[in-house]
Amino acid sequence: MSDETVQTKSKPRWGLIASSCLGVFILGFALGLLFDAHFRPNYITLELDQQSDQIKVMPRKNDVVNWVGRSTPDGPLQRINIAYLTDSPCMPNNADKSICTVAVDKGQYVYLCKDPSSGQPAACDPGNDPQPNNDVYAVQTTFGSIKTAFGKDPGEGLPTLPAASPSAAPAAATPAAAPLGAAPPAAGTHQAAVLAGISCDTNTPNAPIVRSSTDSTTTPITMSAVVGQKIQWTSGQRGFSVSGFLDASNNPVQVCKEAAINNTSSVCTVQTSAIPSGSSNSIHYTVTTSNPNPCPTASGTAYLMVTAH
Repeated sequence: MSDETVQTKSKPRWGLIASSCLGVFILGFALGLLFDAHFRPNYITLELDQQSDQIKVMPRKNDVVNWVGRSTPDGPLQRINIAYLTDSPCMPNNADKSICTVAVDKGQYVYLCKDPSSGQPAACDPGNDPQPNNDVYAVQTTFGSIKTAFGKDPGEGLPTLPAASPSAAPAAATPAAAPLGAAPPAAGTHQAAVLAGISCDTNTPNAPIVRSSTDSTTTPITMSAVVGQKIQWTSGQRGFSVSGFLDASNNPVQVCKEAAINNTSSVCTVQTSAIPSGSSNSIHYTVTTSNPNPCPTASGTAYLMVTAH
């Protein structure tokens, strides 16, 4: 019986080769993203609002904004809480008031900064104007957002430290508005705009209400401003107009230099005619909301105290 050589024909391992190549490709792509997350610059857009002389952040929908400050120039960063004067543009599950996951892609929103331990106002440039992804930076921002899946931005993961009342406010391009209930600054000093946010009262009849950076602690809540100062009303994405300024005797008062105040022209420059018969004038006025998103009761009354200085 002769020996027969049995030759076994090897089968190509194309499946193993293909899966190995795919695995190497995926690994290389992941490593590339990790390096990108570390070395790619952050694209930060700030809006210089010439109407109100404020610096405003311009995030996009789903961006995460962190507010932090230092109790001393060289001290560690600590969180600063935010209290919106308008409706909030943040996701409703943002329990940490120093962090906002932006839920909208347009509108103007204003807020107060508060020290988290004392609850007292802290100086800041309070503006947050979300924008859609349709400008020249859209491609950069779209690809840059991949970073959040593979690496942290510098502002993420900051520790929450025991916060003392800040002794030095973060530097700002313009002075922040006075804290709640504070007396107006002396004559001749530069006046930052008074920021007034319009929202719908949660109580019946759900009319518009105004909350500002200079609200009184008395009832009715009254915003204060001085002659020559600017007031900027904002309402998130809600249409609005401000009109019908009347003094305590219901006499018409010409408060603003501008002819009309609404969501497209929202700044009022307080003029001397607002206090025709003395050093101060208690004024009430009408706020009317409109499309999009008017309040259930479209109009409401708000209050303003104007002083000479």
